Amino acid sequence: MTGSRVAIAMVFTLSVLACAGSAEAQEPPPAYLRAVEPVRSRPDPTALRASAVLFGFSYGLALSIPIGNGFDEQTRWIAVPGVGPFLRPSQLTWGLTLDGLLQLGSVAFFTKAFVSPTRILGPARATGEPEARGVAAGAPVSGLVF
Repeated sequence: MTGSRVAIAMVFTLSVLACAGSAEAQEPPPAYLRAVEPVRSRPDPTALRASAVLFGFSYGLALSIPIGNGFDEQTRWIAVPGVGPFLRPSQLTWGLTLDGLLQLGSVAFFTKAFVSPTRILGPARATGEPEARGVAAGAPVSGLVF
């Protein structure tokens, strides 16, 4: 073996040996935050905002067509949320197709907000030990969000 391959093999072996001892379960240090409430979850606020903005823009754009034509027989079907632009395939244009896809995309964002919620690890207010973060005992500390 060449010198670089030997060095790589030694680094790999040492890293495996170093990681082998850290796989055991250990008690967390007492200075960690103690949660006074269970882990909570909530809908993803970013996905909810994206859903609201996207749907409001695309549906408002689609709704302007029947409003401008007085909801006549030819255009009132566009006012159906989500699927309206696709209800009459004979009158489908690229603009209505794009608008319908934007409306369906907003439904996907809304679904994503509830399918994969944001988990809050720790309560909104927790008490910390003085050693934990350099705060006085019992001082409020924010919970971790990810």
